[in-house]
Amino acid sequence: MEPCRLFSLLHFALPFLFIFSFARCAPNHGISWCVVAGLATYQVSLFSIALSLGHVGLLAPAYYRTVMVALSGLLLVAGIAGAPSLMQAIRAVRYRPMWKDIPIVAAIALLILNLHRQVVGVDWSLGTGSFDSLGYHIPRALLWSWHGNFKPWRASVFQQIGAAYGGAATLLPLIFLGCGWLGAAWTAAALAVGAATAVFVIGKSFGLTDRAALIAFLAFLSFPAVGLRFGDVSTDIAATFPVLAAVVFFRTAPTLQQGVFRFVALVGLGVATTEFRVIQ
Repeated sequence: MEPCRLFSLLHFALPFLFIFSFARCAPNHGISWCVVAGLATYQVSLFSIALSLGHVGLLAPAYYRTVMVALSGLLLVAGIAGAPSLMQAIRAVRYRPMWKDIPIVAAIALLILNLHRQVVGVDWSLGTGSFDSLGYHIPRALLWSWHGNFKPWRASVFQQIGAAYGGAATLLPLIFLGCGWLGAAWTAAALAVGAATAVFVIGKSFGLTDRAALIAFLAFLSFPAVGLRFGDVSTDIAATFPVLAAVVFFRTAPTLQQGVFRFVALVGLGVATTEFRVIQ
């Protein structure tokens, strides 16, 4: 199998590996909480790895691949160790189908079809058609990977060096793996689902029933700025998810101090994702 095919599979599997690594927390916090925690750690890791390698001049495929393979191995070990706890949480789920759930099931089916159409039918097959993605997010990530750092270059579009680069550094791991941009929007799509899951958990923390929280989940994903951008390298989603995750961890933290720390850290990540910086 070609190396890029393997690394494309790794790119696809990474969000699931991060979620799986929190399996041991499922009985106490719930599966939906683990999804939010896993994807928040996923975004923190992508942000930190890309910026750390870029600032020391090592943002090249060889180094990025090494780090990602090692990280994936650690996540897999953590997930396997916590698998019994995850199975315990799954067995504890109780659901009684009701006729009033038919519209919800239909909405979920449409959501899955929409996600498949945009991610598999377009992004993974033809590449994103988003102007922002093609105009500066993807070109500058390609140049960062080529140069191995964030040093500026002559550009006819100021956004290629002046717009927020924390988001592009987070959302384009496939380019840093040296495998082009087919499937580049996968990271943003995963974070969009994470943001919707955070809405579900927040709703539950305020006393909503499972059905009501699920409706809130679906409503969030039905917004055009979210549901119609699954095939987009969207820094807006990358900034939104950490803020919603911050609320989740503040609401579910065992102590106020831990809640405040997690809230400030994740809101800071959201700000860093969209910070505009002109490099001179």
